[in-house]
Formats: sequence, structure tokens, C-alpha cells
Amino acid sequence: MNILLFDMDDVLLKPGGYHRALQQTVRLVAACLGFPPLDFDEADILAFESSGVYSEWDTAAICAALLLKRAWWVNPSIRLPTDARQQSGASLAIPPPNFRRFAALLGRTELASLRPLERAERLLLSRRDNYTPDQAQQLRSILRNARSAEGSLTHCIFQELVLGSQVYTQTYALPAMLDSPSYLNLYDRPLISPQEAHGLIQWLEHPDRWGAIFTSRPSRPLPGVFSTPEAELGAALVGLEQLPILGLGGLLWLSKQRQAGAQAFVKPSPVHVLSALLLALGIPLQTCLEEAASLALEGKASSLWSGLEGARVLVFDDSPAGLESAVSAAARLHAAGVMLQIELIGIAADAAKVEVLHRIGARTYPMLLQALSSLAILPAG
Repeated sequence: MNILLFDMDDVLLKPGGYHRALQQTVRLVAACLGFPPLDFDEADILAFESSGVYSEWDTAAICAALLLKRAWWVNPSIRLPTDARQQSGASLAIPPPNFRRFAALLGRTELASLRPLERAERLLLSRRDNYTPDQAQQLRSILRNARSAEGSLTHCIFQELVLGSQVYTQTYALPAMLDSPSYLNLYDRPLISPQEAHGLIQWLEHPDRWGAIFTSRPSRPLPGVFSTPEAELGAALVGLEQLPILGLGGLLWLSKQRQAGAQAFVKPSPVHVLSALLLALGIPLQTCLEEAASLALEGKASSLWSGLEGARVLVFDDSPAGLESAVSAAARLHAAGVMLQIELIGIAADAAKVEVLHRIGARTYPMLLQALSSLAILPAG
């Protein structure tokens, strides 16, 4: 038996949509407040990421707070609109805030124990800026609601751009503001061609060959939790929508059941790969998650796991987290008496990244196609 597990970002596709959506979100917020056309680019995003702010939701909210604070120089009563179609009516002939300078402040050592939004709030509100009580509350609201569609302009703009207006409305049951296509569809770039994706599906149609996608992207959830179909959009973009997906949507459901943190079961947790292995075999998602948690957390192995005995599992990932999840999953299975062969396939071209993946025990290839060709899954290009 052969099982292929694929990470998504930087393995199946090159992500571009999230950063483009973040850039456009900041530009739209600036326009709503009356700023001239704003240049918010990759260097600005890198400045935030270098200070440990990786969530686009967080970065968008921090930038909105900085823009509003700067707008108060001209009009102290201006407020952030609740809809991207609303304009403040102001025309602000002032330069925008220095996003990179503030991002650098977020990386200060004394703030390291705080989450990014907490760091931003402390920096913005601990200074002697003489805010009115209403102004201070506006800044707190922007930052504290950054990850919720309720009460956050930046969150709603970003999610509508990421998903596209139609899917956004269907998912959130909220009216669209922008009439936008999905930025994931526009700016993510498949790393395999349609012909190669078709060849992979054909390879998997043979007996005893199985496959799944395991990703940290939001995905369609089980009932009782909320998530968005961003992993499904990515799979469709590369022509692998037939593969089952173990994404954040399912893992959030498990976190709720186990009263754990939202990221508790995302790779490098062994639960991510364990549940993806069962999902690849066609087992229902809820059962996969429950069985994976029982094995990883309690050492309890049902008869379902015996179906993996002797399997050859190839795990394709560009980061250590997914490969570490696979190693931990194999260890749990071996402890339960299920012997399988795990092969770690790192997808990376950067020398430093390759070195890290080698230390975990991975074979590395610059691109997925080269890996699949070397493994005789697809013909050499």
C-alpha cells in the first residue's frame, strides 16, 4: 500500500493571494479614511513578519489602527467606517504612517511574551498621545476584534478578498462589500500543471494507492465550528479537488471536542498526520479525528489502524512542522504495534531551508514535480 500526503502552500501551489489581499485591505482602509492612494508592499509585510506578526488579520488591524491615529491629526472626530463602500468625506493631505518603523517596535525584546495584537495595543495606548476616551476605545476595538467578522472592517475586507464575494457571502451570511473575485484564485500559482495533476490522480486510481492533502489552511469544518473553504479553493486551483483534505476546519472541531487551543492539533502535532492517513483511506472525517486523538493523546488504538500495517507513506512538505508530525505519527503507530514505512520528502530550493529539512531526515527536491518524477509517480519532465 502506498499513501501520499501533500502539504499545500509551497508544495502544490505558490501562495500569493493572502499577501495581495492584505495589501488591498490596507489600501482600502486608507481610502475610506481619505488618504491618497497608498503604497503598502511586500517590504512592509516582511517588516511585520520579521517582528513575529505572521497573521494577515493581525497586520491589517494594526495598520488600520495606525491609519486612524494618523487621520486624527487632521480630524480628531473621524471614525473607521463599518463598510468598505463608506468614505469618511475627508481628504487627508498628510503622509501615511511609517508602518515599517512601528513593525520594528513590535519586535522589541520586552514585548516578546505578548501576542502581536497585545504588543500593538500596548505600544499604541501606553504612549502619551492624549487620546480621548472614545479614541482609545476605537483603537482597542480595531485590535481586539481583528480575528472576528463581527465588528471588524479589516477582517471582513480581507476575507472577502481571499474568498471572493460570492463565497464570502455564502460562508459568512453577510452582504458583500466589494464584488471581488477570490484573490486565492487570482494570485496563487499552481506548482504542477493540469496534465501533471491529472497524471497524479490517475496514479492514485490504482489499487492500494491513496492520497490526501494535509494543510494548516482553513477548510470546510464539521458541524459546530466555523471555518472557511480556503484549502478547498487551493485544491481546485491545482486540479486536485478529488483528494480529501485534512485542514484547519476539521482540527478546530477536534480542539472544541477536546477543550484544547485552536492550534493544538495542527502540525507538528502527530494528530494532523494520523488523521490524514485515515482520511486518505476513505474513512469519515469525524472518525479520523477521534481515532487520531485517542491514539496520540491516550495511546488507544482501534482496529482501524491495522489497515495501515506495512504501508509506505510519502509525506511531502516544505517545512519542518509537517515532517515532524509524520515522524511523531509513525512513532505512535509503532508503539501501538502498527509498522509502516514513513518517507519524508522535503520540497525546498533555499539552501538554509534544505539544511533544516535534511536534519529531520528528509530527501529534498526543489519542486514537487522533481520529487514525483524521482519516485516514479509521474514521468520525468
